[in-house]
Amino acid sequence: MPSSPFHNLIGHERVQDVLGRMITHDRLPHAFLFVGPHHLGKTYVAKQLIRFLSDHPQPLLVKEGGSSVSMDVIELGCLTDEKTGKKKTQISVEQVREVCERLAMSAMNGGWKIAFIKDANVLSNAAANALLKTLEEPKGKTLFILRAPSVESVLPTVASRCQVMRFHPVSRSTLATALVKKGHAKPDAELAAAISLGRPGRALRYLTKSEDRSQTDIGVEQAIELFSSTHAKQIRLTSTLLPKEDVNKRTAADQTVRLWQRVLRDDLLRQVGCEELVVYKGQGVRGKGLEGKHPNLVQLIQTLKKTEEGRSAIAHNTNPQLTLEHILFSL
Repeated sequence: MPSSPFHNLIGHERVQDVLGRMITHDRLPHAFLFVGPHHLGKTYVAKQLIRFLSDHPQPLLVKEGGSSVSMDVIELGCLTDEKTGKKKTQISVEQVREVCERLAMSAMNGGWKIAFIKDANVLSNAAANALLKTLEEPKGKTLFILRAPSVESVLPTVASRCQVMRFHPVSRSTLATALVKKGHAKPDAELAAAISLGRPGRALRYLTKSEDRSQTDIGVEQAIELFSSTHAKQIRLTSTLLPKEDVNKRTAADQTVRLWQRVLRDDLLRQVGCEELVVYKGQGVRGKGLEGKHPNLVQLIQTLKKTEEGRSAIAHNTNPQLTLEHILFSL
């Protein structure tokens, strides 16, 4: 294994440096809290650290909900409801108690006992409180790695007992250069770096998953067509964007709004003279812009605010179809 367990990580030099020094000097804390937006590399760092400490010869493939590849490594996430088939929205107190009981046992190989809590922001209050005692007084070489979108999303009493590691978006140039080194063509790497807004995981998915790339490109074309249409045509087109199955509508609606935000952001950048930061450049659909649809910056900024409000509404069970229509009517 290379000297650094994070040798394939794109960006996050400070995170790599701090963790590397902790490992070298054997000064790892008993609990980490990795925070930052999705697709930055938090999970990759967590699993590489686990692999390094557990001296596992293969990448760790750990199942959600408490089961793991070894007695000394536990991964905890939301379980699936057996009756509905849907993923639960919280990690329960029973799950946490089971993890704490297992961590109280001796390690199988005399090494580290590690718990990776993937979404610490969805710990129920009872689960978070059940975790506190073990966080305060862990037995032996025990390590908790908690992952969350922000420090504020985690119960303060839990966050205060962890070493916080902040993950930030990677610069476009750094990300593009790293993607080229991984074998991707420079134009594709630059586009993926721009589309991902500094998130390596999202950029790699765009480059390696043809279905994801196709959906993104088609979605952008649809967005530009929508924004340049009459309200009547917008309603008709919007009715075709979401799947018929209710279980998938909310996810599809959120993905649609995120694509709309990219296109609107491009128009904002064009209007303020920052063409070099525009994501979708070049000929055809990437060169159209929406200047005629947004006569002033105030209206465009208000529309972008509407998209963020729309994403929040979708997350809180508002009708996805009506939410999309409401955003379009603000144009």
